[in-house]
Amino acid sequence: MARIAVAGFHHETNCFVAAKTDFAYFTAHCDRPPLVRGDDVIRWLADTSFALSGFLQTMDRRHEIVPLVWTSGGAGGLVTADAFERAKATFAPGFHRSCRHRGGPPSSLPTFTRSRG
Repeated sequence: MARIAVAGFHHETNCFVAAKTDFAYFTAHCDRPPLVRGDDVIRWLADTSFALSGFLQTMDRRHEIVPLVWTSGGAGGLVTADAFERAKATFAPGFHRSCRHRGGPPSSLPTFTRSRG
């Protein structure tokens, strides 16, 4: 049985939309779940149309799932740098906590970069 940390940052970017997608939009509950942490990831996303739902339904029977954080900005304009950096900052603490149970984080931690496309 593997121990799998799950986290997500979801946004469908439309470059033709003038309004930017800020951090407040990622934390709000509109047509999708808000920013959620820990067990709330599973409560909000287990039975939805998001890809994570199918993953959870299949893998939680076979592996230990460690939900960290998940957020979606839906579809909208470019994500602001502030929103990306703040969302990114929510991932690392949960990842480090999940590793502590098994002897600490690996020597090579994941990195997240912002696309400049």
